[in-house]
Amino acid sequence: MDNRELILPLLKFDNGDMFYFIQIYQRRRDNPEMSQDMRVLGNYAVHSIEQFDKFWPEIKKICDDNNARAYIRLNRRSDKKVALQMLARMATMIASEQYNVKNLYWSIAGEFHSEKDKTWLLDIDYIDYENETGKRNLDAIENQVILLQREAGKEPLMRKIPSKNGYHIIARPFNIDKIKTLLNNIERRMDIHKDNPTILYTGENDNEN
Repeated sequence: MDNRELILPLLKFDNGDMFYFIQIYQRRRDNPEMSQDMRVLGNYAVHSIEQFDKFWPEIKKICDDNNARAYIRLNRRSDKKVALQMLARMATMIASEQYNVKNLYWSIAGEFHSEKDKTWLLDIDYIDYENETGKRNLDAIENQVILLQREAGKEPLMRKIPSKNGYHIIARPFNIDKIKTLLNNIERRMDIHKDNPTILYTGENDNEN
């Protein structure tokens, strides 16, 4: 699964302090021989489209060679904020005699975003998108989310990113309570995440959920 062309229009490179955070995960669910549930095979801070293009062949190769997945967080991170958080966290760790700080930068990058124009991720699982009922339900969710974004005073954003069993819908924040009735009526699962990554690329052998 290659979602690069769907995701590129969502990216903004207008501030040198801001970057998109990409991680590559290898999961035991996809690789039963692994002794741990998951391990990180790569981290990337992408500040420009040129960097994105530079990293892209490497990201794909790592995913293909290791049956792994690349994820991207669409709420940008700030170099300044990450550095300041890292300084504070490192001082606390050293005071507690914890000196292994090699992964601290990436850990903080995963925790904190600095995006003013925030996006949410709506994770929708469907068994079958091809039947008419599934299509109607998906259309109903999309239409409701668009209306709720407008109601919240935001320019609607609606980008569907395929996942293995459904879609990640990228939208701007809205009133969550006002969509619960619709979801209950159609009996479909939708989890709303305020800073979760979406799938950028999956290895050629990845056929799991």
